[in-house]
Amino acid sequence: MLVRAVAQSEHPDIVLDAVSSAFSAATVEFAFFFESAASVPDLTTSLASVLQTFVTLGGRLARQDGRLVVKCSNAGVPFTHIASDEAPPSLSEPLASGFFDIVCDSIPSDGDGPADALARVKLTTFASGEQLMALSVSHAIADARSLGSFVHAWSAAFKGQPLPSISFDGSKLPVAPAAFGAPPVVSSEGIPDSWKDHHRPFGMPSGTPYAPAVITYERSSSACKSLKERLGGADGAALSTNDVLCGELARVLGSTSVSFVVDLREACGLPNYFGVAIATQDAVADSPADVASAMRRVVPFWRERGFVEWKVGQGAGGCATVTFNSWARAFRLAELCFAGPASAMMLGESMCRSRLKAFAVMGLPYVIILPQRDGVSVCLMGPAELCSQIEGARCVKLDV
Repeated sequence: MLVRAVAQSEHPDIVLDAVSSAFSAATVEFAFFFESAASVPDLTTSLASVLQTFVTLGGRLARQDGRLVVKCSNAGVPFTHIASDEAPPSLSEPLASGFFDIVCDSIPSDGDGPADALARVKLTTFASGEQLMALSVSHAIADARSLGSFVHAWSAAFKGQPLPSISFDGSKLPVAPAAFGAPPVVSSEGIPDSWKDHHRPFGMPSGTPYAPAVITYERSSSACKSLKERLGGADGAALSTNDVLCGELARVLGSTSVSFVVDLREACGLPNYFGVAIATQDAVADSPADVASAMRRVVPFWRERGFVEWKVGQGAGGCATVTFNSWARAFRLAELCFAGPASAMMLGESMCRSRLKAFAVMGLPYVIILPQRDGVSVCLMGPAELCSQIEGARCVKLDV
């Protein structure tokens, strides 16, 4: 089935910036598990109403004057529904690709017209009454925060609630380099003294390539609270859940230099922007024994647009020894509800495989923190031998 916006008004083409174009070959796959099954007609009807606002999801990529553009043509989002007699899968580890309708052929060849769909939805209803909603979306048009906005808007439409307003104008965001290894900004002229500890050129991380594996584990709300008490510094500064999860894992990894994937909407005050708006920010520990403290010191800078613009200007790579990306705030799982509330979220194997393919050759572990109904799941793409060092961890080895 192809779901189109009910009555979409004409929308101009959206020209992708350098970062979005660089992500065009990547996809984002994630799935939500619901203990109560929603009506398929109600889901498709509400999806059609949401696509009137989220016009890029139903569009197609095309080449125009040497650039990639999104034709907001209301070409539609493929929606597949199947009934399964099998037991529901566990979302404690990456979800098999068969549960997804994965986006492919979404990049147009030179001289061709618009390519295939940029977003696909596959819904599996189990005989036991549970439901699995799996989404695959081109990374060229959206990142985690964007997709979190979309899923919550879909949920609102399903329940008959008003939709949020969104913007596709990324002109107010810092212009980030297109790829790793961009020329660093080396001048320190005009840099405030409080930023100078973070003034070091970005470059390709150098590490030892490792056999790729995905390590997953959960931390409940009470476990996160205990971590905050254990990792809290003497200065008494409050630690967020992300801080302590990163601190716990960074100590396991023996890392004192970490990169965070920062959402630029939050840093620049553009919460309704829909598109790719991410960059990496390095945090360097002054004291190697106190990783959590280093991360705590860098957090306030994320809210300063000037710092973000300056740091982004140094390059998109990073010279950290581990990169952290949190989706906990983006998806707010406790608030996501269709016929019933979402109980779990997980990445697709295909997405994990592509990230491992990119990061494993650099020897750089990549971590995504996912929300759950009570606490979070941590998805570490890194060396398999780390599994034995993390309490409650499971390991899945993937070919890349």
